[in-house]
Amino acid sequence: MMGKSKEPLCPLIKKPCLQHGCAWYGHMTGNDPQSGAALDMWDCSIKWIPLLITEQARQTKGVQAAVESTRNDLVARQDTLNSAVKGAAQVLQMAAVGRIGGQMAPPAIEG
Repeated sequence: MMGKSKEPLCPLIKKPCLQHGCAWYGHMTGNDPQSGAALDMWDCSIKWIPLLITEQARQTKGVQAAVESTRNDLVARQDTLNSAVKGAAQVLQMAAVGRIGGQMAPPAIEG
């Protein structure tokens, strides 16, 4: 009866891991996106994929929130600008006719 070996198997070649002899063996530093624990270790890049996908999803969510906030600010500012332009256009249109509120328009201010 053969027991399982303690050596990790490579998910690509199904043989014992070559560790530093493999191009897929890499050093990872940073924080675990699920637990926040500090990471500083060497391991197979294939094993890092779920962790990296989780981190990318978290980062994408943050970017989406920032973009939405910026969009809302721009819409509010554009609405304010549109109202100001509409009001100015109405005043100019009334001035062109020569009357504002039944009275003669005041002279235009130059400058």
